[in-house]
Amino acid sequence: GIRPIVNLSHQLGIRSHLAPYPSLALGAHAVTLVEMTSAYSVFAAGGRRVEPIFIRRVVDRDGKVLVENLALDRPSDESPPTWESAKQAPQVLADGVPMGPDQVMSPSDAFLVADLLRAPIEHPGGTAAKARVLGRPLAGKTGTTDDHGDCWFIGFSTDIAAGAWLGFDVRRNLGKGETGGRAALPIWIDFMREAHLDKPVRQFPVPEGVSYARVDPSTGKLADDDLATAAKALGIDAGWGDTLGVSGTFDGSVPPTTGGTDTAAAA
Repeated sequence: GIRPIVNLSHQLGIRSHLAPYPSLALGAHAVTLVEMTSAYSVFAAGGRRVEPIFIRRVVDRDGKVLVENLALDRPSDESPPTWESAKQAPQVLADGVPMGPDQVMSPSDAFLVADLLRAPIEHPGGTAAKARVLGRPLAGKTGTTDDHGDCWFIGFSTDIAAGAWLGFDVRRNLGKGETGGRAALPIWIDFMREAHLDKPVRQFPVPEGVSYARVDPSTGKLADDDLATAAKALGIDAGWGDTLGVSGTFDGSVPPTTGGTDTAAAA
């Protein structure tokens, strides 16, 4: 239902009020850029939530620390849900290990979401394909409201999550064709290029509980060895989406691949 989605959204870092209505899936409620970027950072951090820090440190002329790790104030939910999330049973990981207070998603679930969010960048027709110029594994999503009132791009690498938003204080049309992929993405790319100058290129780590297997793109089912062998012999490329990452286990009939993945799903 909708209420668990609202609950998870708050756990990910969205503090704005979200009414539990089906229209929530269409973006019926506005949230801040900081909230969305904070939520996306959970996927990059293996399901662990990190509080956004506004001021890292303030020192006086003698080196004495006056302020340190000051969190950024965010809107609070003035109309909280009627259910009591604090009384819910503690969540556990897929392997049965209890999650700590900052672990709001299992590492496998967070990885699968991050893997799905790589498609807008890595797919040749993706709305954020321009970000491939950065030459490192990235994930993210463009966004554009109706009538081009505002737009954004929020994405992350293995090290940094960042968001770029464009709009007016008093909402009005940004202009024809001013979408997240056209207007906000270039800003994000420029920032991420500078932010990663001293950082090595790293792949998103695959957590325990995630397996890979080839799938038949024509059926969506696991591909058998004969199909894979025949396709290879004929020089047929199964195309984008022929690798599936699944949180769970297989019966061993299909050997998992060792490469990256284009699409992912939870079992």
